[in-house]
Amino acid sequence: MTADSSHTHAHDVEEGLTFQPKFDASGLVTCVATDAGNGDVLMV
Repeated sequence: MTADSSHTHAHDVEEGLTFQPKFDASGLVTCVATDAGNGDVLMV
């Protein structure tokens, strides 16, 4: 894999249409819930 293709892959993970969450060693993923009306953070 070249540096260019890894950059493309990283962009696809962050901006692509496929949901690809990053789980930690315990199988958990960080999530943030926000209020749709005002953007307040409700839960992390």
